[in-house]
Amino acid sequence: MTHRPYVTQVGIRHDNLILDVDGVGAVELLNLYAGKVRIAKNASLVDVVIIKPITVDGVKIDKMRVDTRPAVISAMEAERDRRDDMFATRYPGIFELVSCLNANSLYDDRFKDMMEDGDNDGVNPPSAPAMTREEARAKYPVANAYLTIVKYADSDPSSQVGYTRRCAGEHAIEALESGTDVISTCNAMIAESQNPKKGITS
Repeated sequence: MTHRPYVTQVGIRHDNLILDVDGVGAVELLNLYAGKVRIAKNASLVDVVIIKPITVDGVKIDKMRVDTRPAVISAMEAERDRRDDMFATRYPGIFELVSCLNANSLYDDRFKDMMEDGDNDGVNPPSAPAMTREEARAKYPVANAYLTIVKYADSDPSSQVGYTRRCAGEHAIEALESGTDVISTCNAMIAESQNPKKGITS
C-alpha cells in the first residue's frame, strides 16, 4: 500500500467495495479509510452493511461488524490505492501539495516553539520545507483549485458569507462529479459566491 497524506476526496464517483463474507454473504464496506478497531489479539473490525439483510434470533440485521481477515485487508488496501491513483490523475499534484502544506504547518509550529523556548531562541532553528506554500500552490494549480473548492464547501454556514461560500462549493463539487475542468469550476465557484444568483454552469 502506497503511503500518501490524507486528503478529503470528492468530485469522483466510486462504486463501493463489495466483499463476500463467509456465513453472511455480500457486504459493502462503508469506510475504506477508517482506522481498524482492535478488539482482541490479532483481531480487528471494519464497518460493513449487509446487502441482503439476515435475521438472527428473530432480529433483522442490515448493519454489522465483521472480522478483517488478511484477504479482506488486502482487498481494502488495493481499493484504496486504486482510488488514490484515480484521485491523483484527476487532480495532479494533490498529494504533493498537501504534503508541502503539512510540512509548512509543522515548520511553523516548531519555529513558534523555538521562539518560546528560552534555552533555544533561534540557536537551533527547524529546517525549512523545500517549498513555501505559495510556491507549491503555483506549481500545482489544479490541486490548489481542488483544495479551494473543498474549503468553500466546508465553510461555516452560520454567517451569510459562509453560507454563500458553502453553497457555491457544493455546486462546484457537483460540477466536478460531472467531469468539468477543475480550475474553471473553481473560478466559477468564486464568481458564484460573489453573485449567488448566477450559479455554476458546466
